[in-house]
Amino acid sequence: MNKAEIAEALQAQKEYFAAGYTTNYMKGKAFRSTMLADLRDALQKYEPQLLQALQQDLDKAEYEAYTTEIIPIQQEMEYVFKKGGSWLKEKSVLPNKLTAHGTAKVQYLPKGCVLIMAPWNYPLLLTIMPLISAILAGNCCVIKPSESAPATAAVLEEMISNTFKPEYIRVINGDAETARALTEAPFDHIFFTGSQQVGRQVMAAAAKNMASVTLELGGKSPCIVTSSANIFKSAKSIIWAKLLNCGQTCVAPDYVLVSEEQKDPFISSLVFAIKEMYGQEPLQSPDYGRIVNRQHFDRLLAYIEPYRNKGGLVYGGQSDASQLKLAPTILSGVNLDDPVMQEEIFGPILPVLTYDKISNAIRFINSRPEPLACYMFDNTDELTRQVCSKVRCGGICINDTLTQMLHPGLPFGGLGASGFGRYHGEAGFAEFSVPQAVFKNRMGANALRYAPYTESKLQKLKQTFKLGIFGKKF
Repeated sequence: MNKAEIAEALQAQKEYFAAGYTTNYMKGKAFRSTMLADLRDALQKYEPQLLQALQQDLDKAEYEAYTTEIIPIQQEMEYVFKKGGSWLKEKSVLPNKLTAHGTAKVQYLPKGCVLIMAPWNYPLLLTIMPLISAILAGNCCVIKPSESAPATAAVLEEMISNTFKPEYIRVINGDAETARALTEAPFDHIFFTGSQQVGRQVMAAAAKNMASVTLELGGKSPCIVTSSANIFKSAKSIIWAKLLNCGQTCVAPDYVLVSEEQKDPFISSLVFAIKEMYGQEPLQSPDYGRIVNRQHFDRLLAYIEPYRNKGGLVYGGQSDASQLKLAPTILSGVNLDDPVMQEEIFGPILPVLTYDKISNAIRFINSRPEPLACYMFDNTDELTRQVCSKVRCGGICINDTLTQMLHPGLPFGGLGASGFGRYHGEAGFAEFSVPQAVFKNRMGANALRYAPYTESKLQKLKQTFKLGIFGKKF
């Protein structure tokens, strides 16, 4: 689709939005609920095609497709149908002395026409989750799936076109040029999930149209395993999250920090957990996925090669280029300036590093760009409090992995280099809405505010507001 066609599609959506179908308070609420129900029904209808597409794009096992794509969407839908109506309601605000002559409230407006740019690693989940929030908030949407997951993108286009009017919600498929043209169009908001490099380009394009942006990026999410942690349970949870979707998860553990004395038993536990879940030959396991394309496959192999003859490759490293399969791989003795520690890995490679004191582990994490997530395995409240209060990241998960993004009541998003903005549940509704202040004068304003400013008025003003007297600390 070229720029002229994109402009025409966006103009149709702007006219549909301006007609007020999604925004009228009472009718708009019913409309949004109906559209969400239609989306839920469409997902159920197209479930077989979506499962097949996920297998075709990523060799994703059916069980993994359910647990990482379909069921989280279902849970989000249930939560929104249960709680969403209350989020739409106007919120009354108590007055203070300056506003005692009227009433105040906050009402929520949709941002307008929004662009959702989805990634390839979870091509269903990371398309539909923000779409749910956008619909609930009353927006019109254009969706751009990733061209790197073409089978899923094609099913999404068919499903959306058969469910919604194109002037309300539509899918536009295409290559990087199409994506670039879309970001340059005058959308009111852009929701982007992907790499930091492309995220910067999206933000720059949006700035030209004064459009707001949500960036869900990623980064090198660390794991801290303390001396009090259960080594095997920690290793199993970490390796499960690392190998899910063959490591192609934005919140996957990127590297582990473990105490020196625990390093060997921890690595042994990682290997045991890999074999327990995927067998002696993980590349042959039907439950183990593949790398999305040859470019990423070669990138990941380049991370491993320097360690093959140096003793740093402690497990794995096997590959099958014909099937884009890369075995679960554990690295040790990694230098901090090596490429594998400079870039988000986004694959089934796990470097294991050591630390001496928790304060140094925290200092190390905070010296690097802010990650999307931080994981900690610890059975003492003291160390847990230190990490929770000092580590700068998008979200923290204690004694587990990935669960912080599965709870619809928890806001999900990044910080700094890992992005900004939040979604899931009420946070998603807020992200796609504009809180508008409304004040109504009921009693007439205080005469003290009007000129001329006499001495008697000044004294009354000081007495009314107790000038010079400050409140207690919170």
